[in-house]
Amino acid sequence: MTKRWTNRIVCLLVAVCASMAAWGAIPDRPDPPRLVNDFAGVLGDVSALEDSLRHLSNTTGNQIVVVTVASLDDLEPWDYATQLGRKWGVGQKGTNNGVVMLIKPKTSGSAGQAFIAPGYGLEGALPDALCTMVVKREMIPHFKNDDYNAGVWAAVRVVSPIAAGEYPAEKYLEKNKYSDEDGEEVMVVLYIILLLVIAIIVIGYFLPDKYVNYSSGHGSGTWGGGRSSWGGGGSHSSGGGFGGFGGGSFGGGGGGASW
Repeated sequence: MTKRWTNRIVCLLVAVCASMAAWGAIPDRPDPPRLVNDFAGVLGDVSALEDSLRHLSNTTGNQIVVVTVASLDDLEPWDYATQLGRKWGVGQKGTNNGVVMLIKPKTSGSAGQAFIAPGYGLEGALPDALCTMVVKREMIPHFKNDDYNAGVWAAVRVVSPIAAGEYPAEKYLEKNKYSDEDGEEVMVVLYIILLLVIAIIVIGYFLPDKYVNYSSGHGSGTWGGGRSSWGGGGSHSSGGGFGGFGGGSFGGGGGGASW
């Protein structure tokens, strides 16, 4: 019995120490409070973005905080974003309507990481699948071109209206699922069709004329598709300063990806 309890106490102490170490790796809440915190120095001028997020906070109560860090200090992206949301108290107490957009830029020695973590109160509006898709579809394409500011703006323009209930998450997921989930399968099918067309042309060329009935007319067509975007651009006037985070809590939901 004594040995069993000793092992339990040791495990508990190890877990507590690990939790304290992880908590210490999270930067302290900014003072004065800011919604855009570019610790990695990759966003450039963030005044318009800060203004827009302040406007969102003042008008809807939802708080989206953008944080870039040079290192995750051996934490997983979801863990880092969740702990940061808790430590800073992003969102309002009771409604827990905060969102953390975490970006760890890509370097020569490490992959880039991005994660969107919603507070308890927004997990229904911003399900894990949506957060993952926003990171993949809206953020990473810009991040690959080292345009982190544009990637964050693209994500904010999607997340803001969905979090405010102005646009359903299901509609965004439905709109993007084929290009995101089935893109590779679609490309495989297209390649197969292309190979079949080439094979038919080659076979028709080498077959004797009596086996081929050519027609004098020919036509042309185009196939393609463009991805439309929704959501407004530009910034908004905040109509007032940002008073600070309200004590929101996070449960570990969200989604992200690397590049």
